[in-house]
Amino acid sequence: MTAPQDKKTLNSAGEAPAAAIGPAPESQSKPQAAEPESQAQADAKPELAQADASQPAPAGRARGTAEALTKQLEKTSHKQTASLLRLRKQIRSLAAEANDPEQSPTAALLTKLTAKLEKNHDYQEQLKSRTCELIENLKSAMEAGQSQAALPTWDQIQANVSKTAGKIRSELQAEANPFKAEILKLRDWKLFAATEKKKELIQQMQTLKGSNLPPPDISKQISGLHKQWQALGRSQHNNSLWLEFKNVSDEAYEPCKAWFKQRKQVMAANLQKRHQLCDELETKLTTLADGEVNLSEIGKLLSQCENTWKQHAPVEQSKIKAIQKRYYSLINQLRRQRKAAIQAHAEAKKALIEKARQLSQLEDNQAAMNEAKALQKQWQKIGPTTFKEDKTLWGEFRAACDRIFSERQQQVEKSKQNLKAAEERLKQLLREIESLLALEDGEFRQSRNRYQDLLQEFSATLDPKMRHSKTRLIDHCNDLKRRYHARQQALPDKKHLALQQAIQERSEALQQLEDKLLASPDASAYAAILSEFEPSTAPKDCADAELEALLSSRLSIVQANTSPENLQNACQETADSLRDLCIEMEIKADSETPAEDQGRRMELQLKQLQEGFGQTKPERKEILRHAQRTDLRARCLGPLASERRAPFLNRLQQAAERLR
Repeated sequence: MTAPQDKKTLNSAGEAPAAAIGPAPESQSKPQAAEPESQAQADAKPELAQADASQPAPAGRARGTAEALTKQLEKTSHKQTASLLRLRKQIRSLAAEANDPEQSPTAALLTKLTAKLEKNHDYQEQLKSRTCELIENLKSAMEAGQSQAALPTWDQIQANVSKTAGKIRSELQAEANPFKAEILKLRDWKLFAATEKKKELIQQMQTLKGSNLPPPDISKQISGLHKQWQALGRSQHNNSLWLEFKNVSDEAYEPCKAWFKQRKQVMAANLQKRHQLCDELETKLTTLADGEVNLSEIGKLLSQCENTWKQHAPVEQSKIKAIQKRYYSLINQLRRQRKAAIQAHAEAKKALIEKARQLSQLEDNQAAMNEAKALQKQWQKIGPTTFKEDKTLWGEFRAACDRIFSERQQQVEKSKQNLKAAEERLKQLLREIESLLALEDGEFRQSRNRYQDLLQEFSATLDPKMRHSKTRLIDHCNDLKRRYHARQQALPDKKHLALQQAIQERSEALQQLEDKLLASPDASAYAAILSEFEPSTAPKDCADAELEALLSSRLSIVQANTSPENLQNACQETADSLRDLCIEMEIKADSETPAEDQGRRMELQLKQLQEGFGQTKPERKEILRHAQRTDLRARCLGPLASERRAPFLNRLQQAAERLR
């Protein structure tokens, strides 16, 4: 089915007026906007007509026309391009008829007009810039198939073009015209699609007639269908479709009327219940005013009132304000009575606190203790305050009483504080020992004296009175001691340090060569860089056969390739090998592996389980040495660009730190 081509029913926005509850006549499509020149002519007609009607002598007619043009120029904004151009033409024509152009009233007019034309030129340039951006947006929307964005963008472009003239207008029209045919098609399709969608909405409304859904759901769906109808805008056969949709909607809504009528009766009953609740509250307030206030009883009453109020909802909206005002006024009175009682209790408790503080100054300690016990009994008879205030007041009263019985208590508290301070110091010492494990090998080798000092202070600070934390602190210390000694044993000796230095020098020399070769533009440059490299000038061979073989293989691969492209393929093999080394170390350190390497990690873990089945778990010393060996192997593997190698070395370093 093809889209209809009736363009007369389409307005500039492609939208229909919002649907109302009853049918309403909808406006016909708006005609295309008139050219700016015609609008400007309409603006100028009153003054010009008045000037022509008078028919004075030539000089008088010139003055009358000039006055009319002056008024028209004052009313004309610098944004009205066509009107300004027409005024310029009329002023020039009037100046040409004058005997003395310099003495003619048109001279001042031309000066004012020139100033506005200059502003108009700047305004057109701004319009051109904004319109070019809109054209780009239109192009993007058309390419993405976003008709909802394309149509209003086109309308804005046309509005901007109509405000320009001359070369700028021609340029903008030339840029915008290629989209005109496609925009017309989009508008036709929008009308066609809106028509079909409205027919679907009518069918959906038909299904609600006689539906078994609850009336509130039916009402909600009817409202939703009306909103969809409004969002579609205009369509073909717009009025007839709306009448059909409205009639079906009224029929579907018919069952909801009875439900809403019943709901109104329920709201009336709820209103009556709430009035009864307010009557009961007024009676209760009268009773409370004559007797002592029981805070617990008031609390329960407030809770019951709140539940009853919520149960009897909803209430008719027009009557809810009055009943709410009455209810909350009574509730506030009840709360004020509770607040007054709380304040009275608080004042009584503060008075007892002051008496307790004065007792601590008595010389007869026994008499003070007896009086304090009497005050405590009085405290129990006073009613509560707020939870927070009660907690604060009780703390003050307890502190005042404690000062009376403070001699023995002070000693107990001091002992507790000392134990707590000792425990904190022990934890700090353990943290310092743990920080030694994070040092680099060189600094770690020199940390033994500090380690011994920390252990001695730990032993001296440990107190047998620490019941619960003592065992935990000792276990933590023993674990750190095992880790420290294991790493001390795994520290590289002088031979290993020399090997590490040699590997570092060889690896850096080869890395510089590889980076130059990978950055070379072509095979000839590759060969030139390779010819300049003198293996004899590189650092001496290392004493480790395996690592020497890796370095030699690395250099051989570089020499065997003839172009940076071929060398890139070899780099990928190196990257895969380094990735496996990183994953193996991360498995041993039980640390995280990047998401892209999770699959490979599972393969290596399964392989390790198969190979290590029945074998004993290696000691920490062996694991640390394996980590050092892995780091050296990673530095020997190549070729690989330095920026690709760095992340792998960083992963190995993080895994090694976790193993420590």
